[in-house]
Amino acid sequence: MLAGLGLLSLIACGRSGATAPNNTAPNNTAPNKLAPSATATTAGPLPFVQDLDGRMVAPLPRGPSQAIVFVFLRIDCPISNRYAPEVRRLHEEFASRGVAFRLVFPDAGDTGPAIRKHLAAFQWPGDAVGDPQHALAHSLEVRTTPEAVVLLGDGLTQVYRGRIDDRYVDFGVARPQPTSHDLEEAIESALTGRSVVPATTPAIGCPIVDAP
Repeated sequence: MLAGLGLLSLIACGRSGATAPNNTAPNNTAPNKLAPSATATTAGPLPFVQDLDGRMVAPLPRGPSQAIVFVFLRIDCPISNRYAPEVRRLHEEFASRGVAFRLVFPDAGDTGPAIRKHLAAFQWPGDAVGDPQHALAHSLEVRTTPEAVVLLGDGLTQVYRGRIDDRYVDFGVARPQPTSHDLEEAIESALTGRSVVPATTPAIGCPIVDAP
């Protein structure tokens, strides 16, 4: 039975007015030895993002990875925050298998100090970066927080984009428990060389203003 959770307060993402960077990040990951799925698309090269000190950095983690997971979040998005335990569980399950997790905050109002405080309060795992000009969100066609993207270890091949699971049916309406663990299944498929089906799912949450 679906449970009503009440209306969520959505605050529009601000933009600084600056244009997205034209430079793109080098690929520092080792090629994934697994075959890309039949539904895979090319995601790279990816634009630079900001670290929590405001420096422009490559969005991909340093060193080899079997897969890379971007999770787009927002400090004031209640649906994002409710997924902290699930993302932490997935990190614990897959980090030892060579999966790198990177949290991306696209709201220009989410400053480095605020993000650090938020990471500690909710015990978010993985590295965090900012995407205040939405360059990475545009590149990966991400429109919502929370929304996840899975790339193969080459950092170029996108095999999944969408919800973490199907707990949320609509704004303010959620299942007691999810019936489909979409992100977990996508990561497992990427690691074992199977096609990710479906390759995209609808994400329910707080919209990224000016997203593609």
